[in-house]
Amino acid sequence: MDISIKTIFDHSEKAQFFVALPYDISNIDQETKKQKVELYNKLVELSALRDNETGHHMQRVGLYAALMARAIGMPESYCEDLQVFAPLHDVGKVGIPDSILLAPRKLTDEEFAIMKNHTILGHTILSGSSDLEMASLICKHHHERYDGTGYPDKLAGRAIPLAARLTTISDVYDALRSRRPYKEPWTHQEAMDEIKKGRGTLFDPELVDVFIALENTVLNIYTLLPDNEL
Repeated sequence: MDISIKTIFDHSEKAQFFVALPYDISNIDQETKKQKVELYNKLVELSALRDNETGHHMQRVGLYAALMARAIGMPESYCEDLQVFAPLHDVGKVGIPDSILLAPRKLTDEEFAIMKNHTILGHTILSGSSDLEMASLICKHHHERYDGTGYPDKLAGRAIPLAARLTTISDVYDALRSRRPYKEPWTHQEAMDEIKKGRGTLFDPELVDVFIALENTVLNIYTLLPDNEL
């Protein structure tokens, strides 16, 4: 609901009464939200095309992250936002040169230093709007490590925003499962073993436990949205 307040003046233009008229804005709110989600999805598509990624990879990352968020009891509005914003984690790669971004080989130290800037670029692109605060934090911090050795800010533990911690696990799992110019796709079990190996160092240990508990659902999501359908 919203409310419109009208002031009633007397003949000497002094305020005498206030009349409040409530009105339903749910339809307006839903349409605005729909338009915003469509815009965010376009950004995801841009990021996917720029990085030779698949739309399904991005979509799966959002679904895994939201799945974990629900499992730990986060509000539904948070989970819905996370499902939309987690796929935007690499939008900053639009500013990385093709010679580095699409290199079918291991990057040099100098090239990797440039690649790491995609976290800052993504944060810069999406910051400045309260609606995109979660997305901007995910962009900036999804390469932080739980032990504090990640980038760009070397945050550790719960100093890393929850949305970024959830996205990190989701992205690493799905990247391992996906085919890349420099590697073959890993099996579900191989990817899960790698996630377990990073428990407490790369990843939040409690969230790893949640991810493991949900692995059957995670596998179902990957199976239902395979890359080879695109």
